[in-house]
Amino acid sequence: MLKTIPKNLDIKLDAINVSRILPHKHQNIFASAAKKLGLKIVVIGLHQDKSIKLECPHYMLPSHNDVFKLIIQSKMYVDPSSFEGFGMTPVEAVFLNKPVIASDTYIHKEVLQDYPLYFKTGNVDDLADKMHLVKNGAYSINQETVKYIKLKYSIENSGKQFLKHIECIYKF
Repeated sequence: MLKTIPKNLDIKLDAINVSRILPHKHQNIFASAAKKLGLKIVVIGLHQDKSIKLECPHYMLPSHNDVFKLIIQSKMYVDPSSFEGFGMTPVEAVFLNKPVIASDTYIHKEVLQDYPLYFKTGNVDDLADKMHLVKNGAYSINQETVKYIKLKYSIENSGKQFLKHIECIYKF
C-alpha cells in the first residue's frame, strides 16, 4: 500500500502525530513544544478523551492513504507517547523516509533502534530542542537503520515470521 502513495507532495506541515487522543499519548506536550517554535502541526486520530483540549488542529481521517499523504506532506513525525504496544505509525514514517522524534520509551527503542531522535518522555523543552534540530536540517537519518527497519518489518519478512510462529504451534 505504501508504494501507491505519491512521493512528490509538497511539504505543508512541520510535524504530525497520528494516534488516538488519550492522556498517555501526550499530544499536549507535542502541541506545547511546537507552539514554542511556531511550528505548523496536526494530530490525526480519534479524540477519545474529550477532557483533553489540544491547542492545534486535530481530526480523524478514515482513509489510511489520506493519513500517509499527510505524513508525506510533513517535515517530521513526532511520537510523544509514554506507553505504546508496538507503535506502527513511527515505522510507517520510517518507510516514508521521514525523520522521527520519539519519547525515550522502551518500545520505541526496541522497534526503532537508533533511527529517531529520542527526547525525555514528558519533557516539552527536550522535545522542542529535537524538533528544532529537524526543522533546521541539523539531523540526518541513519541510512543503515532505515535498511534494517525496512527489512525487518517488510511484508515478506513479516510473513516469514508469522509462518515460524504457526509452525511452532503445530509442533506442540
